Amino acid sequence: MNAEIASVSMAGEQLVAKGLSRKISWLGAFWIASGVPAYVLFSLAELPSTAGNIAWLIWIAIVLFGTIHAFTYAEISGLFPHKSGGSALYGAIAWIPYAKIIGPIMAWVYWLGWTPIITIGCSLAAGYSLETLFPASSIVNTWSFTIINLSSLSPGLSLRVNSVYVLGSFFMLISYFIQRGGVFRTYKTQMMLGVAGLTPLILISLVPLFSGTVDLSRLYPFTPVGSNGWDGFALTSIVGALFLAAYSAYGMEAAAVYTRELSNPKKDTLKAIIFTSIVCLLVYGALPLVFQGYLGMKGILAPGVSSGLGVGDVLADMVGGGIVIKYLIIFALIMTLMLGVQTTMAGSSRALFQASRDGWLPKFLGHINKSRVPTYAMTTDLIFNFLLLSVSNYIYLLVISNVCYITFHYLAVNSAWIHRIDRPNVNRPYKMPKGVFISGIIIGFIDAFLIGMGTDVFGPGALWVGLAVVFSVIPLFIYRHYIVDKGVFPKEYADDIPVDHDHDAGFTKRAGILPYAALASAIIIMLIGYNLGVYTA
Repeated sequence: MNAEIASVSMAGEQLVAKGLSRKISWLGAFWIASGVPAYVLFSLAELPSTAGNIAWLIWIAIVLFGTIHAFTYAEISGLFPHKSGGSALYGAIAWIPYAKIIGPIMAWVYWLGWTPIITIGCSLAAGYSLETLFPASSIVNTWSFTIINLSSLSPGLSLRVNSVYVLGSFFMLISYFIQRGGVFRTYKTQMMLGVAGLTPLILISLVPLFSGTVDLSRLYPFTPVGSNGWDGFALTSIVGALFLAAYSAYGMEAAAVYTRELSNPKKDTLKAIIFTSIVCLLVYGALPLVFQGYLGMKGILAPGVSSGLGVGDVLADMVGGGIVIKYLIIFALIMTLMLGVQTTMAGSSRALFQASRDGWLPKFLGHINKSRVPTYAMTTDLIFNFLLLSVSNYIYLLVISNVCYITFHYLAVNSAWIHRIDRPNVNRPYKMPKGVFISGIIIGFIDAFLIGMGTDVFGPGALWVGLAVVFSVIPLFIYRHYIVDKGVFPKEYADDIPVDHDHDAGFTKRAGILPYAALASAIIIMLIGYNLGVYTA
């Protein structure tokens, strides 16, 4: 490793002076990450359409999985308080001494797991607005221009431009220009959006439980959709629903992205993750239950609802109160979605920024403006999402993105035990209890199974498309590391990737073949899941 790593040390204070600022407390990180509960809206209708009445229980199970993951990331983020970019960057440091390529893959799949949320959130916000303001038959809602037909990948899939694209692009630009002003301005905006959007979302989750609009008999019996009872197709569909729900629920780890911008990172990272998890447990547990109890399966499967764009109207109707209240609720839901978009643009751009600084991705992404915002990374995010916004089926986009995102989670939760083996004596501001630690590792293997069996529930060949996207970073890494940097990592990365026996860094390479066994296990588990899947009733 000595030949590959520039060995000039740099203190944390120097890193901060040259990089992102430290201006926010744990509360600021919480507000920036508070858009995560909005992600439940992405597949609120798709989940029961896939799994049937059991969908509300699937949400509860998967958000508990996500909470355990979040505590795992609280531990590993505390090891590197001078770094930004989220759990992928902290986890990659554990893997690099064993398999250098895992570093850029983790950064890449983390970014690709997050960035499509900008597209999905803006698309739904635009759809809610247009459905509310114009009749479904209006030319505003019906016109569309197809650019490329992609039905060979998934039936009906295409790149197109329509009113959702135009209005969604406008929402993206608003978020982009807010964030150019710095993390503190982003935090203040998030706090206002949180009050305007998150509070009503919590009320929508709770009020119907006490107003009599929820019929609990609609939550059972647990009958899978389109199957002949509890057969292989039904079980595969449930695994697919767990896979899809993980995309939203696992996002609560977003609070760890802002470690480098916290005024007291060692303490504040854990606090931000805990409070984000509490809100997610509340919303992800209650909202799917009241949504399903209000509509029932017949209502959920109606075309206007199952597409996702009619969900806003349904949630407004659940609360009741006339047309004025309905418009206020729709407005609040749009604010909630924009809260999620803000969270994602802030987090995914910092993931690109740190990956560039660490030598994984192109150098230009490491640029920051005078407000210490990674503007080139943010602009790359924006341009990429202008392209994604033209995809006609956002569920397919979500599924491919989720192959990347759950791949990240598998690698990240396994990095926790590698860190413990190789860095046993390094100070950890937070250390997971043994039971939570072991549970996180077990859930990591479950994640691999979800990818293998669950992905193709949403389209034949989706798993292989997703895996191709996972490995598409390799040419970028080869260009940056071997051509631009001549095989040498940036100087500021030297302290984080020590040599085999770097006692000053508290590191000794002890894990042996275990990391390779974990990688092999993931491949085997995915293939087992894929081959056990039954994709036709």
